Amino acid sequence: MSEVKEVQSAIAGYIGKVLRESFGKGPISVHTTWAPPYFCVHIRDFLVPMEQILIQKNEGRKVEELREMLMGVLYADIKAELEAVTGEEILDIYTNWNLHHRSGVIFGTIDTPLEQESGTADKWQEEVNSVVKKAGENKEGLSAVVDTKPLNHRVVLIERTSVLTPVERQLIEEGHAGEIEAAKTTLVKSIIEETNLLALMPREVIDPFIIWDLDKDINYLIFICSSKESEAK
Repeated sequence: MSEVKEVQSAIAGYIGKVLRESFGKGPISVHTTWAPPYFCVHIRDFLVPMEQILIQKNEGRKVEELREMLMGVLYADIKAELEAVTGEEILDIYTNWNLHHRSGVIFGTIDTPLEQESGTADKWQEEVNSVVKKAGENKEGLSAVVDTKPLNHRVVLIERTSVLTPVERQLIEEGHAGEIEAAKTTLVKSIIEETNLLALMPREVIDPFIIWDLDKDINYLIFICSSKESEAK
């Protein structure tokens, strides 16, 4: 456990440093969850003055595009540093931002086998899987494979696979990936808002994130939960 904590601390320190050097201002806090085959870095209170001005002018999409471009440049360095710190191969790295919360996540997958879980999934996990699967069928017209995994007491991951219809795959091949991702993000947000999904979580959700890998036909929903025991459900 101490080794995991050291890894998490090293990653958090590195990410905070990289963001500060690249954006001119770093986040107030960085919390890392290292849970092979996944990792998640939650970034809080991260918004530079120019970004704040753009958001006030309803130009949040520009902020996201600029961050996406800059993070794309940084991915190789981040991957190399994480591999040096952990000794594990990093397969994929993604980012998602919640600008109005001034927060974000750097999420990724690790080339290591998933540890076999003892017993069956908890009841709340099964209920979440059922709600998300049914809502996806109703809103997206597809039957995705849904798997809910608590990475620790603060982070819940919902992994959906087979999330694209044949029409969507064709549109992506024709160069419309951006439009497809935006439309599907809106649908997933409605699933979160219109179902009892958040109420099923074991703790209060303080920050939800939505990540897509359309090439691999995967959608990740990441829920950052309260760390306070008194707020646990």
